[in-house]
Amino acid sequence: MDIALTDARVDIYALGKILYEIIEGKMKKGRNKPFHSAALKGPMTKFFKTLNRIIQQATAENRNKRIPKEFISR
Repeated sequence: MDIALTDARVDIYALGKILYEIIEGKMKKGRNKPFHSAALKGPMTKFFKTLNRIIQQATAENRNKRIPKEFISR
Protein backbone atom coordinates (compact mmCIF):
# COMPACT_ATOMS: atom_id res chain seq x y z
CA MET A 1 0.00 0.00 0.00
CA ASP A 2 1.44 3.36 -1.04
CA ILE A 3 0.77 5.97 1.66
CA ALA A 4 1.45 8.76 -0.84
CA LEU A 5 -1.74 7.80 -2.72
CA THR A 6 -4.01 8.25 0.31
CA ASP A 7 -6.35 11.19 0.76
CA ALA A 8 -9.32 12.26 2.90
CA ARG A 9 -11.28 9.16 1.85
CA VAL A 10 -9.08 7.06 4.14
CA ASP A 11 -10.16 9.24 7.06
CA ILE A 12 -13.81 8.94 5.99
CA TYR A 13 -13.44 5.15 5.95
CA ALA A 14 -11.84 5.16 9.42
CA LEU A 15 -14.61 7.32 10.88
CA GLY A 16 -17.28 5.08 9.35
CA LYS A 17 -15.59 2.00 10.79
CA ILE A 18 -15.30 3.58 14.25
CA LEU A 19 -18.99 4.57 14.15
CA TYR A 20 -19.91 0.99 13.19
CA GLU A 21 -17.84 -0.49 16.02
CA ILE A 22 -19.30 1.93 18.59
CA ILE A 23 -22.90 1.12 17.63
CA GLU A 24 -22.38 -2.64 17.32
CA GLY A 25 -20.32 -2.70 20.52
CA LYS A 26 -17.62 -4.85 18.96
CA MET A 27 -14.92 -4.81 16.37
CA LYS A 28 -15.79 -6.43 13.06
CA LYS A 29 -14.14 -9.76 12.33
CA GLY A 30 -11.95 -10.07 9.27
CA ARG A 31 -9.64 -7.27 10.30
CA ASN A 32 -6.91 -8.84 8.20
CA LYS A 33 -8.63 -7.33 5.13
CA PRO A 34 -8.06 -3.58 5.03
CA PHE A 35 -10.95 -1.46 3.79
CA HIS A 36 -13.66 -4.10 4.18
CA SER A 37 -17.14 -2.56 4.14
CA ALA A 38 -19.38 -2.54 7.22
CA ALA A 39 -23.15 -2.46 7.83
CA LEU A 40 -25.36 -2.61 10.90
CA LYS A 41 -27.32 -5.81 11.45
CA GLY A 42 -31.05 -5.16 11.19
CA PRO A 43 -31.41 -1.44 11.96
CA MET A 44 -35.00 -1.00 13.17
CA THR A 45 -35.54 2.74 13.62
CA LYS A 46 -35.27 5.58 11.13
CA PHE A 47 -32.28 6.90 13.11
CA PHE A 48 -30.34 3.63 12.86
CA LYS A 49 -31.31 3.14 9.22
CA THR A 50 -29.85 6.58 8.46
CA LEU A 51 -26.68 5.76 10.43
CA ASN A 52 -26.42 2.49 8.54
CA ARG A 53 -26.50 4.32 5.19
CA ILE A 54 -23.76 6.66 6.42
CA ILE A 55 -21.64 3.73 7.64
CA GLN A 56 -22.10 1.82 4.39
CA GLN A 57 -21.17 4.83 2.27
CA ALA A 58 -18.20 5.76 4.48
CA THR A 59 -16.82 2.20 4.44
CA ALA A 60 -17.40 1.40 0.78
CA GLU A 61 -14.57 -0.79 -0.49
CA ASN A 62 -14.32 1.36 -3.62
CA ARG A 63 -12.95 4.67 -2.33
CA ASN A 64 -14.65 6.56 -5.16
CA LYS A 65 -18.05 5.51 -3.77
CA ARG A 66 -17.34 6.90 -0.28
CA ILE A 67 -18.74 10.16 1.02
CA PRO A 68 -17.14 12.83 -1.19
CA LYS A 69 -14.32 14.75 0.44
CA GLU A 70 -15.92 17.98 -0.81
CA PHE A 71 -18.90 17.22 1.44
CA ILE A 72 -16.60 16.85 4.47
CA SER A 73 -14.69 20.10 3.88
CA ARG A 74 -17.80 22.32 4.07
